[in-house]
Amino acid sequence: MSKEIHIIEPTLENQIGHCYSFNLALSSHLDFEKNHYHLWLNKNAELDLNRKFTLHPYFQRKLRRIQLALLLSKLLKQEQHSVFIPTCTLTDLEILSLCAGGSHRKQNRITAYVHWFKLKPKRVKRLLRLANKLEAIHILVPTTKLHTVFKKAGFKRVSIVAYPTEISTDIAFPDQEPAFNKVIYSGAARIDKGFVEVTHYLQYLEENKKEIPISIQTSSTHSGSIPAQLETALDRVKNSRYPWLTTVEQTLDIDQYRLNFQQSISLMFYDPADFDERISGVALDSLCIGAPIICNEGHWIAQQVMKYNAGIVLPDINNESIHDAVQEISENFAAYYERARHASRDILEIHSPRHLAAAIEN
Repeated sequence: MSKEIHIIEPTLENQIGHCYSFNLALSSHLDFEKNHYHLWLNKNAELDLNRKFTLHPYFQRKLRRIQLALLLSKLLKQEQHSVFIPTCTLTDLEILSLCAGGSHRKQNRITAYVHWFKLKPKRVKRLLRLANKLEAIHILVPTTKLHTVFKKAGFKRVSIVAYPTEISTDIAFPDQEPAFNKVIYSGAARIDKGFVEVTHYLQYLEENKKEIPISIQTSSTHSGSIPAQLETALDRVKNSRYPWLTTVEQTLDIDQYRLNFQQSISLMFYDPADFDERISGVALDSLCIGAPIICNEGHWIAQQVMKYNAGIVLPDINNESIHDAVQEISENFAAYYERARHASRDILEIHSPRHLAAAIEN
């Protein structure tokens, strides 16, 4: 029997961030012949996603929590309607407990993907309180560490499903031996993703009259708020006179975004406190397209880079160490490229969206 499955992504508005790439990858493996899929997203969204979705531009940022509660209450009253929350937060789980707490009949129709969880004592206490109220909800997580967190909290139905990513087969990989072209910072400009460190490296290149091409994306995060430190870093890029700099001011469409990784070295200085077990869609894309990564220690990205020797993990982030790493990889680019492409074969299988699609539809 056909089901009505509602995918709820309140902050999905444009192609910035993982919400878009997550749902784009997932949509390629959903069975639209078997089920009817609805996608609830930001009221102002303008997206070119799978046209088989029934789109519902609904959420307003300041009202989204109230709107989510009202929407869930409405949908869960209808027996043939199931709910999937791809970017489920602790607050979303609390809203779910208000709308479906105590009702296994409703909870059995809810699937929530928690791709990261900040382990702070107060947050863990909140999670413990929720477990008794949400016994039947199906929690999906991408790592064994998160699986342990939710099982210890008391959640009964917890499954590990890899974070979905997919690279189009239309991408043209070089026939000849690949050569280094540029260093890139890709994705929204964010402090916790090392944007400030990248702009300091840009300043180092300019002051030392280096000739390393560098491309920096300066479009800000979709939350819209710009901290003072980030604004200073953005000004550093804006005011730079480095002749080898390319600035990407607007969000790239998915094809341009992925093309940007070709023959590139990715800089990813992510905050370990936020990304210790958090999957990075940008890192997955980088490796899958053969772009080696330079990153710091202490997070999931570093684990992948070390596992496949597909880049360099720096114990200390400073301009000299970054530049030394760039020199090492650029001079041996073909070897690092091949190792990144080797990693991609594993990654594309492990992180195939078909695993998540099966978890939602079964």
